[in-house]
Amino acid sequence: MDYERFAQYRGRLKTNVGITKRGKAMDVAAQPFSELLVNIDRADPRAWVYLQAAIPWQPDSVSAVIESEEVPPELEDEPEAGVPDFARRNGLVRVLPVTVLQDAVRNARSQRANVSSDDLFAAFDFYRRNDAFIAL
Repeated sequence: MDYERFAQYRGRLKTNVGITKRGKAMDVAAQPFSELLVNIDRADPRAWVYLQAAIPWQPDSVSAVIESEEVPPELEDEPEAGVPDFARRNGLVRVLPVTVLQDAVRNARSQRANVSSDDLFAAFDFYRRNDAFIAL
């Protein structure tokens, strides 16, 4: 993993605290995506996984778990609707609901006792591309 690249990106992050439109403070920690994958079961199931906008995504891509705002129906087609300020300011894009990533990771872990972080990344990438679980 390229921690130096991650550290450089993290050094440019504007803040590690976000404020929801309801005025609720939320602690937001950017981390390498491989670490988020390993610990995804601890994430808030109401939140979304955000990744740096630059693709292709890699295990060392900057990621965060952030609770998105509810979007009124009349604003659903707006690309920035519901995107938290932390994500917008730091160039992160909404990728998947936490619950979907949790399911993909659980599926991978059910197939292999010692699943690696590379296996978890492959499970994410396969799900993202195919809307289906990977066979390890």
